[in-house]
Amino acid sequence: MQEQTDTVTTTTTTPQYTLRQATDDEFKQNTFDSYPQWGKPLTPEQYWGREVVSKAVVTNHRPWVLLYDGKTVSSCETYGENSAYCYIDDDQFTMHRGRSESVASVFVSEKYRGKGYASIMMNMLREQCQREGAIFVDLYSDINPQFYAKCGWTEYSRQSVIIDLSQYPATATATATDRTDITMIDSSNYVPIVHMEIEKTTLVFKERWQHFRQQLNQQQHPDNNAADGIPTHLFGKLLTPERVAWHMSQVQLYSQSLQIQPVPTCFGVKINATDSSMFWFQDFRDRELYIFHLTAANKEDFKTMIDLAVAEARKYGFNEVKFWYNDSDKIKPEYLEHIGQKIVIRDGSVPMAVDWIPPNAPSISGKGMFINIEKFVWV
Repeated sequence: MQEQTDTVTTTTTTPQYTLRQATDDEFKQNTFDSYPQWGKPLTPEQYWGREVVSKAVVTNHRPWVLLYDGKTVSSCETYGENSAYCYIDDDQFTMHRGRSESVASVFVSEKYRGKGYASIMMNMLREQCQREGAIFVDLYSDINPQFYAKCGWTEYSRQSVIIDLSQYPATATATATDRTDITMIDSSNYVPIVHMEIEKTTLVFKERWQHFRQQLNQQQHPDNNAADGIPTHLFGKLLTPERVAWHMSQVQLYSQSLQIQPVPTCFGVKINATDSSMFWFQDFRDRELYIFHLTAANKEDFKTMIDLAVAEARKYGFNEVKFWYNDSDKIKPEYLEHIGQKIVIRDGSVPMAVDWIPPNAPSISGKGMFINIEKFVWV
C-alpha cells in the first residue's frame, strides 16, 4: 500500500480551519464513514480492502481532512496525474508536460452537512494545489455543478454514448477466437499499447492546436482571442500504464468479492494493422461495461471494437456499453452513424477543472480548454 501519509507535512490553516493530509488511521475511518454513500454492493470490510488494493497500484495519492476547531468535518482525496498543455499563440506546436491533481471522494458526515464545510475545504484545497505547482485540478461531479463552480471550477463537456444491448444486434465480429488481425488486451501486453496511445494523444493536442491556431490567424485583433471564443491554451491528461493497472485491479477485486465467474482477464482490443485500440473495464457495481479510452483509424475498426466490447458485456449479463465522447478527431460523427448510435448528455460525472497555465500563474486563468476528456481521466 503506497501511501504518503506517514509524515504529514502539507497543511493549510485559516482562523478556525485546518486542511491537512490525513493519517492512515484517519483515512481508514473516513473510508468506513463514506461506505453508505459509495461502498455497496461490497461489505464495509471489502470496501476498505478495495482502498488498500487501489492504493497499492497508484502513486501520488493523498487523503485530506478539514478540521474545524480540531474536529474532522470534511474529507476528500487527490491523485497526482501526468498531464500536458500547449499554447494556442505559439508559432509552432509544442506540447509541455506538467502535473495535475484529481479530486475524489468529497465527503461530509451527515451531522456536519449544510454548514459550508465542503466549500471551505474545496477552496483551501484549490489554493494548496496551486501553491504546489499543479497546472490544473479536475473533478467529476455527481451533484449540482454550480456547487463547484462557486469554488472556481469550470464545467466541461459531458457527452456520452450509451449502447443499449437489448437493441444492439449480435454479429460475427463478436468472436475473437482464432483471429489474427486483432490482439485482445490483458495484463501481459497492455504497457506498450498504452505508450503508443500517449503518442496519439500528442496528435490530438496538435490537431486541436491547428484548429484554433487557424481561427486565431484569421482574426484582425488576436489580443481579443479569449473574448472571441478561442482558448489561450489547451490542457488535458495522459493515459498511463498505472491508470490501466488500476482499472484492472478494481475489476478483479469486485469480481472476486462478489464471486462472479469467470474473473475478467480481457480489458480491451487492438486492431493490429492500423493500431486502433480500445480499453474497457467491467463495472460490476453498476452492471455495465465502460470503454475508458478509444482511438479508431476508421469506422470499420470502430465497429469491430464496439462489437467485441458488446460481446464482453453480454458475457456478464450487462445491459449497456458506455463511453465518454470528447471533441477531437479520434472518433468522428460518422463512426457513430455506422453503428446506429447518438451522443447523449449524461447526468453525472460532470467534468470540472480549474487551471493555472502558465504554471505558477498568480490566479485562475479561466481562458483554457480541457480536452481529451475520456473515462480514463475519472477518479
